[in-house]
Amino acid sequence: MSSFRDLRGIVPAIALTAALACAGCERTTKTAAGWTADVQTAMKQAGAEKKDLLLDFTGSDWCIWCQRLATEVFNTEEFRKEAPKSFVLVELDFPNDGSKLSAQTKKQNQEWSERLGVQGFPTIFLADEQGLPYAKTGYKPGGAQKYLAHLAELRNVRARRDEALAKAKAATGAEKARLLDAALEVVGAPLLPAYAEQVKEILALDAENAAGLKSKYEGKLKLAR
Repeated sequence: MSSFRDLRGIVPAIALTAALACAGCERTTKTAAGWTADVQTAMKQAGAEKKDLLLDFTGSDWCIWCQRLATEVFNTEEFRKEAPKSFVLVELDFPNDGSKLSAQTKKQNQEWSERLGVQGFPTIFLADEQGLPYAKTGYKPGGAQKYLAHLAELRNVRARRDEALAKAKAATGAEKARLLDAALEVVGAPLLPAYAEQVKEILALDAENAAGLKSKYEGKLKLAR
């Protein structure tokens, strides 16, 4: 379930409703509880500590589902204790009140939103230390324990993606295109915007559409647009 950012301009009362509904929620920034707002710093930390990134695209002061996810999962002691064992936690906030965000942070958040094709909030990406996502999720009911299990299951996707990408790196021609396609099938169509480089390579390797991959990805790109 996601609250879409463009609703703010159509029905601004939603923000007020969300705020009132979540009057008892924790309103301070999550950076005080083991989160960072700096993606580059998080990537360096993830590389050094051999962890993945958890990128939380949120509207902290207006998105009711973001607030519920924070209250039910992110702000719990269980999540704060267990999640950092596997992830560097990054908050990319798009609040109505942007006064607490620096111009640099706003620019960074917008750039990453466009790079990953974010369309609604909350959107959670799991990514490697280079910022390349391998899974996408959002709000899910059930509390911290259930959400942690969900994240652990999604981490298995990275192993399958990395295996296919490693094989593709060692291959050439049509076989490389096939293996790149296999890697993109693992992560799924919603993450295609983040794999522009791989898509471009597939189109070049199958320029004559001998394997049917050129038409496949031209169709996906057209649909995405």
